[in-house]
Amino acid sequence: MSILSQFKQSQNTDFPNVRPSLDLRFALAKKLDPRITFTRGTSGTYVGSDGLIKTAGVSEPRFDHDPITGQSLGLLIEESRSNLLQYSETFTGLTLRSSNLLTISTTAPDGTNSVKKLSDNTSAARFRELDYTGGGVTGTGNFTFSIFVKKAEREIIGMGNYFSSPSNWIFFNLTTESFFTVSGYSSPTTYGYIKYSNGWYRIWYTVNIASNSGLRLDVITGIDQAYTSYIGDGTSGIYVWGEQAEAGSLPTSYIPTSGSAVTRSADLASMTGTNFSSWYNQSEGTIYLETDKLHSGNFDAYRHPYKIDSGSNADQITAYILPGSTAVTNYGIVTAGRQVNDYQQITIGSSPTQFKIAQSVNSKYFFFTSSKGTTPPQLPSKSAPNGQNLSLATNMSRLFIGNNTGGGQINSHIARLTYYPIQLTNQQLINLVS
Repeated sequence: MSILSQFKQSQNTDFPNVRPSLDLRFALAKKLDPRITFTRGTSGTYVGSDGLIKTAGVSEPRFDHDPITGQSLGLLIEESRSNLLQYSETFTGLTLRSSNLLTISTTAPDGTNSVKKLSDNTSAARFRELDYTGGGVTGTGNFTFSIFVKKAEREIIGMGNYFSSPSNWIFFNLTTESFFTVSGYSSPTTYGYIKYSNGWYRIWYTVNIASNSGLRLDVITGIDQAYTSYIGDGTSGIYVWGEQAEAGSLPTSYIPTSGSAVTRSADLASMTGTNFSSWYNQSEGTIYLETDKLHSGNFDAYRHPYKIDSGSNADQITAYILPGSTAVTNYGIVTAGRQVNDYQQITIGSSPTQFKIAQSVNSKYFFFTSSKGTTPPQLPSKSAPNGQNLSLATNMSRLFIGNNTGGGQINSHIARLTYYPIQLTNQQLINLVS
């Protein structure tokens, strides 16, 4: 019996009245379908349902959660990244300027008692500084620096870098949860924070380095937003933990280090062979995907929420995020090495609350796409260009989830990936993503 005859039923014009042949509900189930092949060459961290950072072993999938609400976000798929800072929790070998680094019995974001306190000394100074000079962090291009911080007696925290070009600083008020600038300091254009449980925040910024003559990273505290000079009391300060510097345009999951730089391998998820052919219909179908908000740093390279192909790029049905300054999702169909359709779909912006996409195809290349990322959902439809009489490739043999043949990781979560073995209608696609 064919895939289509097993699953095709009468269709409702408002919503799919068809049983999907594949329904991967990662956020709900928090486990992998046994047909999925998943690998990662190293351990990796994620946030558990209790809001604490956990560690998954080699090739163990990571089902991430919102650190505050505990909401399940789905399967975390990230590219390989390295924490270039060698002592992410002990801050060993760092220079202290007008400050102390105290060992404090306070619960860290991972539930341990490995927290340090960046505190005043008793001198008069404008700010108290934790200075990381050198340490093997070299290179040019985009770098993202992050650190976990928690308010103690002080509430003002800043972080910045000294490269030969450029120097950037950003400042954060832990009480108002707001960033601000300080006169005389240039600011990066990309920065943010992630709120964690127990009063912790992970603050971060990204800077593009044009030239590098040695890196100096600083974390500084002050008594107010003007960074007024004051005499410290020797103990007041801010809790710090989990410092990270990584080459890339956004912060990825925390990578602990204890004496040398550490690399987290890429997450790879795919379905091949009969694990693929058991649900895929070669003549028509609809792919539906849900993920959480896509960070603007995803747009530094091609990122693939999914890709179906024949074993090479010669035949493929895919969705991807274009690199560049504009956050755009594209959909493509390629057959026999010819790009039959490539439609610039929708500007999704830097922080939609949820991102849903649906792609529907049939054997004549006529397909609909629909996305949620702005309101209302957009629904262009395209058919094969004039003069092209090719049919949709019927030799598709594998699915990549959140990546493209081992690369192009989405650096986000896949909450759900569903496949209907029939081409759904325009209205059904709109209702799926609404």
